[in-house]
Amino acid sequence: MTIRELPYQEWHRLDGTDLGPMTDQLPPAHTRILVVEDAGEIIGHVGVLSFLHAEGWWTHPEHRGKAAVLRLLRAGLADLVIAMGSQAVLAGAVDANVAQMLRKMGAEEMPGQTFCLPVGRYTTH
Repeated sequence: MTIRELPYQEWHRLDGTDLGPMTDQLPPAHTRILVVEDAGEIIGHVGVLSFLHAEGWWTHPEHRGKAAVLRLLRAGLADLVIAMGSQAVLAGAVDANVAQMLRKMGAEEMPGQTFCLPVGRYTTH
């Protein structure tokens, strides 16, 4: 078995894996994918993403439930994210109201749970 970084030109080889359906949303300039191969077959992978994250969604109580603020935030966010070289942004929801707002804006809930993994003690060298 060997481990290596999978070049962008080979990302199509991830079709049929858990990461395969996501590759069209991952910005190549901000994504690295490690694969473990056995006799040339991918038998494991992990993607390391430098993804933008939108945080701190808030609307003044007097303007909640009105479309104008969200419409402007969504358009401004889109312009900013694209200018930063990405096509998508992660966003967390601290409560059901924020989750509902994100869904109305077209966000899709991601599967699974999010964890923070310290890596300092696991290096290969």
